[in-house]
Amino acid sequence: MDQAEHALAIARELDDPALLARTLTACGITAGQGYNAEVAGTYFTEAIGLARAIGDRWRMSQILAWQANAATMSGDPIAARAAAEEGRDLADAIGDRSSSLQCRSSLGWAQLIDGEVAVAVALFGAVVDEADAAHDSFLKIASLMGLGIALAYRGEVSGARSATDAALEVAAELGEYFLGMGYATLSVAALAGGDVAAARDASEAAWRYFSPQPQLAAAQRAFIGTEAALAGGDLISARL
Repeated sequence: MDQAEHALAIARELDDPALLARTLTACGITAGQGYNAEVAGTYFTEAIGLARAIGDRWRMSQILAWQANAATMSGDPIAARAAAEEGRDLADAIGDRSSSLQCRSSLGWAQLIDGEVAVAVALFGAVVDEADAAHDSFLKIASLMGLGIALAYRGEVSGARSATDAALEVAAELGEYFLGMGYATLSVAALAGGDVAAARDASEAAWRYFSPQPQLAAAQRAFIGTEAALAGGDLISARL
């Protein structure tokens, strides 16, 4: 974050609104990855204001896509939905397919958080197909994970495991963070099928892959790890 702030300080000294908007967006993305939604929102709001002022609709669609993503990561479905819907509509209007896909993926997560599981399943499925056709591995895996969790919540265990297996296959090519997300999703799918041992093994695997990112690891352990421990009757581990 220090490097991003340093770049922002330099950008503010230059008379270039487009450059400043790009730098603010980078700061927002960095803050969002650190799960600091309030700070990220401040950067994105200023960046969008600049993009609107200079009429850069392409930049606006990208900013809204990242704003929706940051809100999703911080667990704010209201903010995620607002940014995702505006960004999707704008991206579709100008032909920005990548930002549209990112917005729709974030919208799927917002719907899932809000309990709109059937709607989320349909949206994730569509995004997976389009991301696959566009060879966009990042959005494909993010949506496969959402699809796996949504299907698990619907009790469609076979479909959830299939989506999770596909996510893990893609994750193997993308690195530890995505493998951690894949195994976290596998834990949810295994719990839905009543396979407590597999759920705990997957949760532990997710913990190992997430260990370089303490905040993410702690969130995974608090949510998925606790559920797996409770399902196995391990109240001591669940309390920890």
